[in-house]
Amino acid sequence: MLNRRTWISALSSGVLASLLTSTRRSIAQSTTATPPPTTINTVPTDPFVLLLKGIYEPITSGPELSLTGINGIPINLNDGSWSKTTIYPVFGIPSADDVDQNGHKKDQDGNEINVNTTPIGNFYAQVAAFEAGVALSMINIAYHLPGGAISQQFLSGGFVPFPDGSGGTYLEGSFDLTILDANGIYKDFKGGHNNMVDRLHQLADGSLDEFCFCHISQYEYPYAPVGVFPPPPPNMAPMAM
Repeated sequence: MLNRRTWISALSSGVLASLLTSTRRSIAQSTTATPPPTTINTVPTDPFVLLLKGIYEPITSGPELSLTGINGIPINLNDGSWSKTTIYPVFGIPSADDVDQNGHKKDQDGNEINVNTTPIGNFYAQVAAFEAGVALSMINIAYHLPGGAISQQFLSGGFVPFPDGSGGTYLEGSFDLTILDANGIYKDFKGGHNNMVDRLHQLADGSLDEFCFCHISQYEYPYAPVGVFPPPPPNMAPMAM
């Protein structure tokens, strides 16, 4: 019989691998050039989930997000420290993809798809500071989404490096963040939480290819210290460790 640790590891690995493969395949097959919407009237659900995907591109001129960041300092995307990648909707936030009358997304052949393939916004991070070795807790990040924007700060987490076999490195890890500021239809998320699951690919040429799921909520996301499991319900026998 599999013990609890083996069972959880096998289940998590299989589910995550399936999700990553499905998402990458759907995005790779996208051919739409439709720009993301600039305004929406629907407030996102609590929580909602986003996917950050793509090569980070340095920017020298960015939009005014009207957000404050770490230590209450206004976010300035034009200070030379920022790079951007794209944001895709996963759950609880309106999609830029076409849907039928039942809300189902279709590909160009009329087949249903379960992953949005059109970006809805941009994710900004102080990549220059990250590459210079600045602590994550002092690096600003911001989401520019339809109907508003959000700034966040890292609270905990870290990367574990794995060689990709081609001269680059996969940086994998999970992170907890607090929402410093939010405006527009996201204003109620200020003071909330983000749980990131990240697989950042540092390519051999030094560029960074992002692949990160973000679980964003108005409430503190509960988690237990590593290796600590909550007690089982009274009617369930504990699993072997």
